[in-house]
Amino acid sequence: MPARKKRSIDAEPPSAVLAESPGLRRGESCDDLLSRFLAECARHAFGNEACIIETDHIEGVHQMRVGLRRFRACLSLFQAIIPKDHSRPARDGITPLLEALGPARDWDVFIRDRFDRFKPSQSDPVSLSMLRDAAEAKRTAAYASLRALMETIEAYHAKHALINWVAHRGWRANLSKSRSEALDKPALNFVRKALHESRRRALKKGQQFSGLPPRKLHRLRIAIKKHRYPVDFFADSFQGRQGASYAASLKILQTELGRVNDVSVARRLIGELFPKAKLQPAVDLLLERAQADHDASMSKLHDHWRQFKGLNAFWKHRIRPIKER
Repeated sequence: MPARKKRSIDAEPPSAVLAESPGLRRGESCDDLLSRFLAECARHAFGNEACIIETDHIEGVHQMRVGLRRFRACLSLFQAIIPKDHSRPARDGITPLLEALGPARDWDVFIRDRFDRFKPSQSDPVSLSMLRDAAEAKRTAAYASLRALMETIEAYHAKHALINWVAHRGWRANLSKSRSEALDKPALNFVRKALHESRRRALKKGQQFSGLPPRKLHRLRIAIKKHRYPVDFFADSFQGRQGASYAASLKILQTELGRVNDVSVARRLIGELFPKAKLQPAVDLLLERAQADHDASMSKLHDHWRQFKGLNAFWKHRIRPIKER
């Protein structure tokens, strides 16, 4: 496991900070909505710094990564109004951190899914513990690189530049009159259109679902993930129970698609371990476990996809009053 920083005996270790979805407010402008959501995503992401730096809890890495991805998803959601060149300072600011978080998360998931899920058995090859040690060393190195980056002056300045960019609504700088006017319009119709378009793109990627090769299944997973962000943002903002049901169904679909992808990542990470020939029995066991996970998820995907296709668009309902949320 990654080395921990020393804390006083009586001090409680910092815990992971979870996401919140502020929801859509009646009459709110696109600009105000974007500002609130970017601020929330930044709070979520950077609130996990202490958990990552001072503890070994894998949830800190996961939550910071999710927070930054949600931040990026907010920018993508508003790309029709705010061109990429206006949001590039923010995108570029979080890219190094996302790149460092990726390997740490990959090794966390690898060790959890290929080792921790299984109780030790007498039938396990002796080489399994050696292979786990090698994976633990990779994770330790990934955490060390992540922590080293987070503690640099460059990362400090990048974080505060990002926070200031959000606080001062830097995306409005040198924005055309028409785009500025679009930002000032009520957000409701924009949100409805964004949800409709992200669902349409996901459905298009999933055409002829049963015959999708791995490459196209991967593209579908990305489209589903991009659809899920705005769904999670706004599912509770509309009247009725369809939003919660929609979000729950979409989460299950993304989870199974994610598990298929995790298996592909696991195979790549096994290759990165450069296992010696004497560790081959352990490698064979891990590959067997990975294939079993892959097959289990694939067997469920068709039903989950069919359920998703049959969901109703909750965003056609009226906005829920804030006091009801």
